[in-house]
Amino acid sequence: MATKINQFDDSNLQSQNSFSSVTNNALPQSPTNNLDISAATYLGGEEDDSANAVDISLDGKFVIVGGSLKNANLGVEETELLGGGDGTIVRYDSQTNQAVATTRLPGKILDLEVSKNGDIAVAYEGGIAVLNADATEVKWSQSLSRVMRIAISDTGKVGVLQDSKGPDRAYLYDSNGERLKDWSTGKTRRQFTDIAVTDQNGGMVITTGYEQKTSILQVAFTQAWSYEGKDVWKNYDFDNKDIYEENLMADTRGQRVAIGRDGQLYSSYYVNGGTGFSIFYRDPFDLSEKVTSDRKIETDKYNSPTNVGSIKMSWYGRYNLENGDLIKGQSILGRRDDGKGNSVDISSITATEDGTVIIAGSAAGKIANRDKQTIEGQKVSDYVSYDGYIATISPDFQERLSWTPISDSGGGVVASFRNGTTAAVTTTDFKGSQITHNAIQDSAGGKKDGYLLVIGGNDAPPKTEPATAPDNPTPVNDTPDNTGGNDTPVNDTPDNTGGNDTPIDDTPDNTGGNNTPVNDTPDNTGGNEAPTQGDNNLAVSSVESYGGNQDNPKNGTVEISSNNELNLSGNRWQKIEINSTITKDTVLRFEFASNGKGEIQGIGFDNDSVVSNNDRQNFFQVDGSQSWGIENLDEFIVGKSGDKDIYEIPVGKFFTGDFDFLTIANDDDQSNPDAESTFSNIRIFDGTPTLDISINEVIESEEILSYGGANQNTTITSTVNNDSELQLEQNGWKRLDITGYEVTEDTVLKFDFATNGKAEIQGIGFDNDNVISSSDRKNFFQVDGSQSWGIEDLDDYIVGTENGFTKYSIEVGDFFTGKFDFLTIANDNDIENSSAVGQFQNIEIVG
Repeated sequence: MATKINQFDDSNLQSQNSFSSVTNNALPQSPTNNLDISAATYLGGEEDDSANAVDISLDGKFVIVGGSLKNANLGVEETELLGGGDGTIVRYDSQTNQAVATTRLPGKILDLEVSKNGDIAVAYEGGIAVLNADATEVKWSQSLSRVMRIAISDTGKVGVLQDSKGPDRAYLYDSNGERLKDWSTGKTRRQFTDIAVTDQNGGMVITTGYEQKTSILQVAFTQAWSYEGKDVWKNYDFDNKDIYEENLMADTRGQRVAIGRDGQLYSSYYVNGGTGFSIFYRDPFDLSEKVTSDRKIETDKYNSPTNVGSIKMSWYGRYNLENGDLIKGQSILGRRDDGKGNSVDISSITATEDGTVIIAGSAAGKIANRDKQTIEGQKVSDYVSYDGYIATISPDFQERLSWTPISDSGGGVVASFRNGTTAAVTTTDFKGSQITHNAIQDSAGGKKDGYLLVIGGNDAPPKTEPATAPDNPTPVNDTPDNTGGNDTPVNDTPDNTGGNDTPIDDTPDNTGGNNTPVNDTPDNTGGNEAPTQGDNNLAVSSVESYGGNQDNPKNGTVEISSNNELNLSGNRWQKIEINSTITKDTVLRFEFASNGKGEIQGIGFDNDSVVSNNDRQNFFQVDGSQSWGIENLDEFIVGKSGDKDIYEIPVGKFFTGDFDFLTIANDDDQSNPDAESTFSNIRIFDGTPTLDISINEVIESEEILSYGGANQNTTITSTVNNDSELQLEQNGWKRLDITGYEVTEDTVLKFDFATNGKAEIQGIGFDNDNVISSSDRKNFFQVDGSQSWGIEDLDDYIVGTENGFTKYSIEVGDFFTGKFDFLTIANDNDIENSSAVGQFQNIEIVG
């Protein structure tokens, strides 16, 4: 279906309930030639200035700009740290569109990143430092020559790259500045180019770069280590002889690596020549395996590398954080007027909470539809050699939502996103005029200047205070009533990639079979719960009014029944104080019923009493005629309680952070509201379910972990009964940690099994990683299923039946021996609306 591309995007035209200041959508929601911004401004004086780095404060309000802006006269309070100098950090308020403070450091800011507690990690010429959120104090610092890049985790772990005179080095520091680990490339011809740090999976440091394998061949790599210094994985980095044999001689380099706001790993790479002649059209671990079309997304001539010659194009992708495997990737290149490919470089990569990808950099002529591009409705300037650009790509990589040139940005553009705000910076010496909007500096200062562009802030002149709460009970920048219809939500449907992707190593049937899927989704049922709020449900008797005029007691009621049930009618918004931390493992459970007449009904999280546009990304809308919040939540309905649906939503899959309030909405702001809804048994809990198994006659409680990589468990429901029975429903694979267990010729695996006979693959196996490969089938005992995958014909090992369960005692040593880290359990049935059920109990390993 053709998509209409407008020269002017009117998606944010104000309704009759508009304010003098308007909060924009952070990113385009559908393909457009117009970039709708809230502000754009020069930052610079008469001499050379630069803007090289950017990130955003935890609340999305402040843009943190780094560079050397010593000549910019911003007229704000200035703080000197570590003696001051040429390095400059500017704190820019995206709600009032003005600089509020600057901080000076000894050398030009090269890179910076803001942690989840607001701390700012800074790499500057001559050293590194971690500053407080206001950039007024140094928490710790280290002198370090030739520093290149810096990253900081949610808990304050800091990763740093150093371009040493010998082999490059990577360092890991703790939150107090103590060096924990360091790594070297080991040789001068092997170089690091970027670093990322995450507390996920026990803590990981990820670097990317390249090695000059021969005088005519550079080969990209990305590699990960644990916080303890152990090798976790390494992808690409193939031997030059293997590359020669496959005739994939295009030079490649790792450029950027980052953890997106969705918690996924994103990487970008340089390719000198067509991607089709490079390692990126092959599996990251197997050079002989071509990447299939579900992982290599091509939609038009700007991401299909044909007719390219020797140009510097780019490849970027979403990768599995646990094992480095490619989830989805894509080329990007420009096209000259004669149709031949042209160079595109990537300077930064990130993603929003829903997986929308944001890349920025520089491009030779021309990017797609360049002559039609506008910023805030103003036509961009004519092409100047190596334009800067910022681009947004849909979570499934199928659409470029925008691709906007920023003229004469010689060093390229870098961008960041957080909490509904996007910011991009560059250094420009454009002889024409950059587009400005709500600017604190409308024109160039003289020579080189910094240039800042903001999307999703307050679209109003500098010093205009944003509206706090609407008079009409409607969220900011949205009209969930008859005046505005169904608006497009800012952050909706957190994972658009979905589906059962083509397996990495094996395809046991014609439809996708036993996939090694993409985008792993943790168990949604909660299993053995470890509540953060205690064992009891939240007391709805403590509800208070929420949202100011959003809550209208004149046309609705709030009733609390004796069984802790909250009944809302009319137009009512309420909140409950929770003061809780949402982690990646947090689950929200509640029961809900409605009469189907509401506009917005659901539960969310907030830190104040104001309903703002940003709050929709933390709100789960379970019913209603309008669109506001995270929707399409039917997959998280786990049962019924009378006429109420029981929801168990893995909140940590969508967002994390500290929240003061749980918010509850029954929005129906029409003249005679008649919506009714009921919420009951609300619980918030953390914890990974565990299962008791016997290992050499010792009962051990093991966490039930997802297995097989991303998307493997998107539909699976797991339940633990009596601590020792695991019931798996729908489609998925799980694993239990048995680290280093040695299977000998005397080892016996015992378990009881029951099924409804509707699965494709059911059984138990052994593995040493989180990847399902073809070789794993020789260590997997398939006890049921319509497909053939693993060791079958196991009737000789049936030792009895009891209460509907078949009892197995398998002499594992008859089939294989060796050390294994995981016991794997499968209930595979990757079809729509799977009804497969498998039950495993009394698992025991002896010998």
